[in-house]
Amino acid sequence: MERGRDDVRVMTVHGAKGLEADIVILPDTTGVPSLATDRGNLLYTDDGVLYPLSDKEAPEAVLAAKDTARQRMLEEHRRLLYVALTRARDRLYICGFEGKTGLKSESWYALAQSAAEAVGVRVERGDETIHVLGDTIEDATDAVESVAAQPVSLPSWTTAAAPAEIAAPRLIRPSDTGDEEPAALPPQGAKSAQRFRRGLLVHALLARLPQVEPKRRQAVARKFLKGKADADSIADETLRVLDDPVFAPAFAPGSRAEVGIVADLPELGPGARVNGRIDRLAVTENAVLIVDFKTNRPPPAREADLARIYRTQMALYRAALARIFPRRRIDCALVWTEGPSLMPLSEDLLEAELRRIAAVQGGRIDVGGSRS
Repeated sequence: MERGRDDVRVMTVHGAKGLEADIVILPDTTGVPSLATDRGNLLYTDDGVLYPLSDKEAPEAVLAAKDTARQRMLEEHRRLLYVALTRARDRLYICGFEGKTGLKSESWYALAQSAAEAVGVRVERGDETIHVLGDTIEDATDAVESVAAQPVSLPSWTTAAAPAEIAAPRLIRPSDTGDEEPAALPPQGAKSAQRFRRGLLVHALLARLPQVEPKRRQAVARKFLKGKADADSIADETLRVLDDPVFAPAFAPGSRAEVGIVADLPELGPGARVNGRIDRLAVTENAVLIVDFKTNRPPPAREADLARIYRTQMALYRAALARIFPRRRIDCALVWTEGPSLMPLSEDLLEAELRRIAAVQGGRIDVGGSRS
């Protein structure tokens, strides 16, 4: 029904919302909806529900409620008229018949006629008088002839080439490089199952302990791990990660978890944009600390052995935060829950990875650090 076809469509105004046609005919516009109280419909007011007694018997409160309901009904009646009037592209015919009681002033026909008389131009056509909205045919013909006789001077923008459209941002993700994430440690087997449970416990502590005061963390950790195998070693190693002198602020009260970031990085290519989520983030006066958790992955012994997808991820996070906080040092680290252990990532490693990403994406980052 919403497609233009060579058909005659018959529908209600409600059903025609959002549609258009070259010619629209409104066949029945001289009536006014009536307040349906004759069927016993109740009147709902702010003060309660009233029964619609006849006007002769109704007290003042019922009469006022009826009047309010009638006004609301007429407002909706006029809103539907607006919908009806705006369905036609070229021609709109407003039709109806006049009964014994005459034309109602609130009818669509009367409202449209009143508007045409108020804003239209009165034109005599033979034995009839019409009201024209806009130019009459005679006026339009005279105007065209007058304009055609005058030299035309076009503004400069009419001959200028259209500006190039701004390309939509191109999201860059670590997976765009084609590198795959290292396989997770399988949970099967007694030893693997123990390692898997240990990783889950470490991850839970890393997520919850940052909200605990530092002096209470050890007691909370041991209480959480009570009855678990290697509880003391898990607590001690996890607290060593949280207390690392460089990255302790990333786990301090006031640091944030699961932080979404979006940043435009034109140095990585036209329209490049990074959209990611950081596990732990802390912004201090001089530095920004980024920590990402790697659960149930075999941790490498050196950063040189780090999987490329993790280098890419952290290099993109670092570049995004550098643009958001341009005058602060950006420090990055990975936390391996297998252990757990904290692996700080050097600036040289991440800058080299960012240059590689830019080369792949069509951008350029100079060796000296300037980006274009």
